[in-house]
Amino acid sequence: MASPHAAGASAEPFDDPIRRATLGRALLHLWPYMWPGDRADLKMRVVWSMLLLLAAKVATLTVPFTFKWAIDALNGAGSAPVQPDNWAMWLIVSPLAMTAAYGSIRVLMALLTQWRDGIFAMVAMHAVRRLAYQTFVHMHELSLRFHLERKTGGLTRVLERGRNGIEGMVRLVILQLVPTAVEVGLLTAVLLWQFDWRYVLVTLATVLVYMVFTYQATKWRIEIRRRMNDSDSDANTKAIDSLLNYETVKYFGAELREAKRYDRSMERFETASVQTYTSLSVLNAGQAVIYTAGHYGLDRTRDHWSDVEIFEGAIEAARRTRTPTDALVHLQRAATTYGGEFGPDLPGAGWVIDRRSQLARAFQQALSGLGRLLVLSGRLGEATEVYRSAITQDPLDEAAHRQLMMCLQQQGEAGHAARLYQQLAERLDTELGVEPAPETRAVYQRIGRSRTTKPSRGGTGPV
Repeated sequence: MASPHAAGASAEPFDDPIRRATLGRALLHLWPYMWPGDRADLKMRVVWSMLLLLAAKVATLTVPFTFKWAIDALNGAGSAPVQPDNWAMWLIVSPLAMTAAYGSIRVLMALLTQWRDGIFAMVAMHAVRRLAYQTFVHMHELSLRFHLERKTGGLTRVLERGRNGIEGMVRLVILQLVPTAVEVGLLTAVLLWQFDWRYVLVTLATVLVYMVFTYQATKWRIEIRRRMNDSDSDANTKAIDSLLNYETVKYFGAELREAKRYDRSMERFETASVQTYTSLSVLNAGQAVIYTAGHYGLDRTRDHWSDVEIFEGAIEAARRTRTPTDALVHLQRAATTYGGEFGPDLPGAGWVIDRRSQLARAFQQALSGLGRLLVLSGRLGEATEVYRSAITQDPLDEAAHRQLMMCLQQQGEAGHAARLYQQLAERLDTELGVEPAPETRAVYQRIGRSRTTKPSRGGTGPV
């Protein structure tokens, strides 16, 4: 009689291949079937699938650009292919062309993906067929003792899961694993081109954390899934074998006993299934958290803030308020929050330039509104400093010059206001070759007439 130690030693090698099975080893064994040496036509299908994959990924990355170009064309922005000064082409051709390009690229992306799947289908099914054939031959080479145990039901479920698993793994490598790696590489290049290394760092860190978490969670779920599959196979074995031996069961009146045996197997299957779906929910929730954290980049609940958001929020609050006092407070906050040119360290991409100009215009308008409110409240000194900031921001802003000239006049500095006009006229002539606007000349003339009399300090100033 064999000793227990011998029995344990003989059982261990049987369990080791299952316990030590990894995705890498499985893919290594499946590679000859995905790249069959005796089938050049299947190899070409793999090559064509990879080429279509690359084309589909390039089309995927092109879709956001075509969408941007379409929006820019509708807005007449500088990044649109048709220049905004050609109004007829801009109004008709450019928006329609960019919108059509956006839709065409999306259709092309879907067509390339489906074409790739259709070409690769023969490779996947050939691998399934060859492995299923070898498994079937192996079953007939097993000993008589194995077949006398009559585990027909469990064996059929194992064969079915094996076929589905082989097809899934073959498609996983060619149609999911490789495309994901290619897409990450292309996305990294686009981020470096359009943005900077910080976006690349956040993206790669998110992908790395996502992969590590998914790998560890999947290893944990494999044991749960294996128990569920074993319970399913055991229940199916009992059901099929009991039905195949129907006469014997009826002869001995063992229907209740067989039903209890089947129910015990289904109970184990139920418990394992609940654990499987629960663990899947944990996996999906963790992946969603990682994706969301990487998507936003910064945790907004901590001590992080965006001066652009505060600046635009203050301007919007000033627009909505109905009282000049509240509007004055909001505009002061906007003026103090604006920290200068947007993204000075960012490359000169089209969206950066557009955003920079938009914020600069908003700041200039905020200064103009703040100056008017300060004048209305009689705070001419503060209004003067605000208008000086507006002129520093845009030296050719005639409206800010007019308001500043009137503020200086009200404070008894008509000579200073006149010199300010002369500097503006000289700058306009030098840079633009034009004269000051009639409104600006009218203010200058009023200041000239007032210099012959005593400056008034008691007025409310310009509105």
